[in-house]
Amino acid sequence: QVVTVKIIQSKLQIDSEELQKALKPLTDLGVLMRDGDDVAVNEGFKNKRVRIKVTQPHHTEQADDSESTKKAVDTDRRLFIQASIVRIIKSRQQINHTDLITQVIQLSKG
Repeated sequence: QVVTVKIIQSKLQIDSEELQKALKPLTDLGVLMRDGDDVAVNEGFKNKRVRIKVTQPHHTEQADDSESTKKAVDTDRRLFIQASIVRIIKSRQQINHTDLITQVIQLSKG
């Protein structure tokens, strides 16, 4: 039974790039046969192994997600550094700048 890529894409409701990434490992193994936009199951597919490994496409993070992740990490780091500075200054009432930086670095290392 031959099915077009557009039919698969409309049934699964994914974009064509993700569908191409999902179909590639199956066609490379020989489970599926492709002829242009037509996809068919290879009825004659045989493998000596009981199980076969199908590599899954890597999920790439969207640009918006990576930007929001970077902003969240920066915010967390900033708050951690501020809390470290407050903790050090409370423990030592007076400290010079270089000693403060050194202690913040030591505290952030663990």
